[in-house]
Amino acid sequence: GKKNTRAVRDSFPKGPRKTPKAAADRLGSMSVSPERDSATYGYATRVAWENPTAAIEWANTISNEGTRTDALMETGRAYFRKDPEGAKQWLSKSGLNEEQQKRVTSSRRR
Repeated sequence: GKKNTRAVRDSFPKGPRKTPKAAADRLGSMSVSPERDSATYGYATRVAWENPTAAIEWANTISNEGTRTDALMETGRAYFRKDPEGAKQWLSKSGLNEEQQKRVTSSRRR
């Protein structure tokens, strides 16, 4: 909702792509909360194209299981497009179920 969008926006005043270290530091200083999960999701999905493995590491820190799974699938898709072999190795130990793994490697977003 609007509250979560605001949390993400407020966490990254200059945008995560411009200052990824500052954004990561900000996330690291936040306590576990739905707002942190939302901000982490936003950060992970924004940096996924530049650094998918780092994005996946951040996605794994999301406390809410559903949000974490969504973030892993989205960052995993970026990883798969950038490095299919590396992504396949990651998928085998990602914790995503078979259907979710298929959605990561599918050419269509669902």
